[in-house]
Amino acid sequence: MGTWGSAGVTFLLQIFSQIDSPPDGQASLDPAIPEMIEDGTLRSRIVPALLGPVFDTEQSADAFAVATAKQRIDEQSTTLDERTPTVSIVIPTFNRSGLLVNALESVLGQTFKDYEIIVIDDGSTDDTVERLAPYMDRIRYYYQLNRGVSAALNKGIGVARGKWLSVLASDDVWLPTKLENQLKALAELGSEFGACFTDCSYSGDPHSGLSAFEQAGLASPLGPTPLNDPMKWVLAEHLVIWVQSLLVLSSLLRELNGFDEAMMVGEDTDLLFRLTFKTRFCFVSAPLVRIDRTPSRQRLTDLYADTSDRSFACQEYKYRKWLDLQQFEDPVSRTSVRGSLRSVYYDWIIAKLYALKLPDALQKIRSLREMDHSYRTIILTLSFRAGRKLYTTLNAFWWKRATEN
Repeated sequence: MGTWGSAGVTFLLQIFSQIDSPPDGQASLDPAIPEMIEDGTLRSRIVPALLGPVFDTEQSADAFAVATAKQRIDEQSTTLDERTPTVSIVIPTFNRSGLLVNALESVLGQTFKDYEIIVIDDGSTDDTVERLAPYMDRIRYYYQLNRGVSAALNKGIGVARGKWLSVLASDDVWLPTKLENQLKALAELGSEFGACFTDCSYSGDPHSGLSAFEQAGLASPLGPTPLNDPMKWVLAEHLVIWVQSLLVLSSLLRELNGFDEAMMVGEDTDLLFRLTFKTRFCFVSAPLVRIDRTPSRQRLTDLYADTSDRSFACQEYKYRKWLDLQQFEDPVSRTSVRGSLRSVYYDWIIAKLYALKLPDALQKIRSLREMDHSYRTIILTLSFRAGRKLYTTLNAFWWKRATEN
């Protein structure tokens, strides 16, 4: 339970109960506590000592008490610094303590300094809090029980004070002039631009030699550049706009109600898609964000390769949600999204057939029929896709055998 243990938890809960329901209408607190709140000592000293290993299966009651106390400290600490910075930087994290420090250092190394750093700990059970202890006087730290990346990001958006907001994944880093260049671009291009992104490079994977712009074929002129037809690039095969590179008006994110918490993957693309209806985009051609693509490191985007029902259902939900938007009128883009939805159904059917789940496969075939695909078209397409998948599988198998020998 860390240095304080259950007694420390009980003590803090008693303090907070006195704040909420003071006897005779007066809060009876130790005189030192207001000073600790004022100068940040409460957060920088008590929180790291208190948290420790939060989830211990043998001490579930204590774990709940610690989580409750953590949340109360977070709520009290929001009053420590009420200034309004230009940029709020939200870093969601879950069990990536070592990488998180690198991300934090890349923010602290920015040439533009008028920002606040908000770390949302989505229920980490590693040594995240201990690693953050030296930074507690320079960040706003919030803990929540594990609810997923979208919920963590929305928590950050909800408490952010800056006019602009930027997200940084806990395993990625920014180059020093990232914020400076983006703010200059936005100031130069004018108020109709509410979002600016940069090119991104990749690290950790020897096969990722090209930048995001190079992979997608986005021309990279010098200077700040307006992005024409942003929806085209959001729907492109290769990702152009990484959320980690985006600087966007906080007011726009709140107007959109943030990230969709019903989505376990693709929540960033969904946000960008909806954002295209709200503002103009511009970009800085320099690769000012380094995306970690280490193959052995699991990440949420890997779920796109998953053939489970939850992955397919999430993609189906996303595309149907887009098609239901009244403002989504462009016929070319709608055709593209409908094609993506059909592709999801075909892959889903093949997965069900391989698992010998014929009733489930027939259900998805009915979904294709509702999209005006004839049985003949469905059978031919399934045969082609299944054959291609079999060929790819066999080819990979024989290639592996050949290289082993």
